[in-house]
Order: sequence, then C-alpha cells, then structure tokens
Amino acid sequence: MTLFWLAVVGMLLGVAGFLFWPIVVAHEHYAKLGRRIEPLAAKKSKPMPVAAKVSVIETMSHKQRNIEIFKERLSELEAEKAQGNLDAAAFEQLKIELEKSLLNDVAIDSRPLVAAPLAVTAKHWFSGALMTLAVAVWSIGLYVSMGRSDDYTTRLAMQAQGTLKHLGEGQETQAMSSSTDPKAPDLNKAIPIIIEKLKQDPKNVAKWFLLANTYAATQQYAKAAETFLEIEKIVPKESPDYASVKGAYAQALYLANDEKITITVKAAIAETLALDSKEPNALVLKGVEAFEQEAYKQAIDFWEQAKGKANPQLIAQFIEPSIAAAQEKLGITPPSISNKSAINGTAKIQVTVDIAPELKSKVSADQVVFVFARPAGSKMPLAAERFTVKELPKTIILDDSKAAMPTAKLSSVASVDITARISLSGQAMPQEGDLFATQEQVAVSGAAPVKLLVNQIVGAATVSAPATAAATSSATLHLTVDITPELKAKVSPDQMVFIFAKPQGGKMPLAVERLTVKDLPANVVLDDSKAAMPTAALSSAEVVDVTARVSLSGGAIAQSGDLFASQEKVNVKQAKNPLKLIIDKVMP
Repeated sequence: MTLFWLAVVGMLLGVAGFLFWPIVVAHEHYAKLGRRIEPLAAKKSKPMPVAAKVSVIETMSHKQRNIEIFKERLSELEAEKAQGNLDAAAFEQLKIELEKSLLNDVAIDSRPLVAAPLAVTAKHWFSGALMTLAVAVWSIGLYVSMGRSDDYTTRLAMQAQGTLKHLGEGQETQAMSSSTDPKAPDLNKAIPIIIEKLKQDPKNVAKWFLLANTYAATQQYAKAAETFLEIEKIVPKESPDYASVKGAYAQALYLANDEKITITVKAAIAETLALDSKEPNALVLKGVEAFEQEAYKQAIDFWEQAKGKANPQLIAQFIEPSIAAAQEKLGITPPSISNKSAINGTAKIQVTVDIAPELKSKVSADQVVFVFARPAGSKMPLAAERFTVKELPKTIILDDSKAAMPTAKLSSVASVDITARISLSGQAMPQEGDLFATQEQVAVSGAAPVKLLVNQIVGAATVSAPATAAATSSATLHLTVDITPELKAKVSPDQMVFIFAKPQGGKMPLAVERLTVKDLPANVVLDDSKAAMPTAALSSAEVVDVTARVSLSGGAIAQSGDLFASQEKVNVKQAKNPLKLIIDKVMP
C-alpha cells in the first residue's frame, strides 16, 4: 500500500510541475528583460515591476521614433516657408495638423506594441497551488468512489486469515483459524466494506465467504455462523460446495457455543455428513466429541478420515497434533509430526528413475512413466509427475508445486511412499504387466536423494479388483454434447464447457473433458486417459453420473446460473453409446 501512495504523490508532483512551470518560466524570462532597463528604472522613486519594465522598453523606442519624424516634417515646413512656397497662414495650419498627429501617435504608443503580461505576483503562485490541491482532491475522490481500494482492504483480510480460495476457484473454508500476527491489519475495518459491497451485489458468494471467514478471524463466531446460513441460501444444494458450507456452519456454531458440542451443533454435523461423509470440518468436530468422551481410538479414526479432504494448514495445525494427543492418551508413542520445514515450503524430494536393462525390451520409448508420492496406506497422491521411457534415466523434484490437488500437498505429511510405474496402456490406473519400483517411508524434508530402479512387474495377484475389471472390459463412454438454441444465445462462444463422470454420491470426477461453447455440438470420449487423478479412473466404478455444464464464471465449481444437462446411473461397461446430453437447464 505504501508503494501505491508513493506513486500517487509522484503523480501529484508531476501535476504541480505542469501547473507551476509556465509561472516560473515567465518570471525568469521577464526578469531578464527587466535588467536591460535598470538604469532607466533607477530614476524612479520606486522599483518597477517586471511587466512595467518591459512596457517602458517597448513604449520608449516607438515614441522616440515619432518625435524624430515630427521634427523632420517641421523642418521641411519651415524650409518651404523660408523659400516662399508657404504663406504664414498655411504654415500655421500645417504645423497644427502635424502637432495633432504627433499627439495621437504618442497616445497610441503609450501602450506597448505587444501586450505586456501581468506581473508574476503572490496571487499567481497561490492560484497555482489552489489548482494543484483541487486536482489532488478530485483524483483521490474519484479513486475512492470508482477504484479498488475496498478490494485491497478485503485482500488484506484474506491474507491475515491464511489462504482463502473462493467459490469458482476451489472454495475451502479455513478451519480453527484466527489471525495472531501482531502486524496483521485490523480486520474489523474490512467488515463494513465487505458488507457494503454485498449490498451492491448480494449474490456474490465469494464476498459472503470472505465476510464469514473475517467474522471467524475476529472471533465473532455467532455472526460467522449467521453468515454461513446466508450462504446456504445462495449455494445450490446440488453444488459440491453445499456440504462444505454446512460443515463451516457447524464449526462456527461450535466455536460460538464456547467450544461445546451442543444439540444444535450435533444436528449441523449430522446434516453435513449426510451430504458428504468425508467433509473435513464435520469429521474434525466428530473427533473432538469422541475425544471429550474419552473414546480416543474413535477420535483418531475421525481425524484420519478428515485428512482426506482437509487443507494442509488444518492438518498440520490441528489434526496431526490432536491425533498425537489421542495416541498419548492411549499410551501410544506418536511418530514425530514436527514438519515445520515442510510447511514452510521446503518439502522437497529428489528422485532419480531408471529401468533395469532386462526390462527395456518390454517397453517402447513413448510409453508413459508415472512417478508419485503418497502417504503410507493411502491412495491419494500428494505429488506426481509424468514423462516418457525415452527420457530415462531422469532426475525429478517432487514438491508442493507438483500437487495433484490443492488440498493434498507433500508438505501436509512427514513421510511418504514413492512409486515409479511405467504404464503399458498409457493409463493412470495400474494394470497387469505394468513395470514399477517403490521406496517406502521417505521423509519429505531433508531426505537423501531417492533412486528408483524399475525392475518389478505388476502381476495378476497385485492388481486391484477395479483395475482387473478395467483390463478385461472397456471402460469407455461415448457422448454427444449439445446445447439448446435458446440457451446458446445467452452465452458467449468462449465460455467453458465441463463434461465429467463421477460415481453416484461422490464428488471426485473419474474422467473429465473440457470444451468451449463454440465447439458444440461435439462428440466426446471419456475413458481412463481422462482421469483427474491416477488413483481415481473411470474403470474403478461400475455406475456413474455424467454431466455437461457451461460455466458462466469459467471455474470448475458449479454456481448458480450455470447451464447443464446430466444423466444418472450410467453403467460404465454396458452403456448405450453414444449417450446424448442436451444442455437445457439452468442451475438455481
């Protein structure tokens, strides 16, 4: 913000220079002219102003010339009279006319030929200063009324609470958070600005989330809960984010009730988990309830489940310490969860991948190599990279920039298992015949470089049931996607169209394709090559719901006003191809 106001001051100084420069130049210019007639001015009792000096110079030169002309003409008349060419009466008449002419010429020449400028006085300096002040006040007033100062204030609020991602950009609620930085801005000042913006745009979900989280950050939990209830009215119930809103409401309600699991809080938790059994805020509260009832093992189970969708800050700052506390109650020595270096962004693992010479003949140069890190016992990758066999041997770096999802990063855990796999089919899901190598329990920070030599083959016994099913039957959906003419007229050709398949009741898409409205009608193929994640592919499900959605915001998360079409309970292996999706509905 300091840089911004320095820039403003710099521009105002430029304006002041523009206004004062003519005055300064005029003052210097006429001061130089005035110095040429200082001897004449010295005879005056008072010093002459600059402009008067200029007038004297110009007026005296012309007056002197007129007098000289008068004398010459008078001499000529006297000569004519002496020679007898003019009598006394004619001479006197012409002399009177000549004198009148001289008087008229002198009267005219008493004004300068070029109008002298006004004297540069204090009045002119004051006028310039007044104009500069007017420009400054007008500019700042215009910026306040039409500019983005309020957005900067709300951005400060966001920074003070941690990373808040809005709906349309992957909304997450920040659990158990408050600003403790003594240098943090006063968030209370941001609240009225956000409220005023919401009066102008009451359907702005992102601003509502910002208001709710700002209330929470300033420990106004009752108001935060009320705000989340308002958000529930705006977010469509079929939206994937509806359960997150309910979970955030349950959390705010818990904090507003002095951190007690009341009947109202229990009801809010139950409603949330009925919508999404993996919603992290509700699971965290279930764990708290179990811990208070000394059901420590059950509390650990809830918190472990919460880690699946919780953001890294919640995991590091609350879930992991809570699990450790529960383990200590059970007499279990918890593993070290001190991972400050990872949280600070130093979670980094160097991995060198190569293939055993005896297996090189079994693969082609263009086949895909997947390298990923995931927590022990979990299928969710925290970091992943892909390249081709012809690049082997290859050294890569796994860190948070390679996260498969923004809510699951390498820095959220202390150690991981690392796997390198050459996919013979090119698909992300492992299949029989794929080649692989694995190293377990690798520290995410400070670990020695990892070397993986691909020397094992995925056998029938090691292939999971879903993957085996995929290997023996085609998991492919052929779709024809179009939009009704009346709705097509309401959107622009460049707006995004998301086509995805996800399991019934699930939120994680198993296959995704992205087009634009101008591509419609379009033929789309969804299969394992369109998997959003290596561990969640179309072949891992038997029945899916298929949706095509035009996103008005351009974001992947559904919002009110988006256009869509969907077909539920589509059997992946027995679907009648092609499926037809005609976008003809508007999301409430």
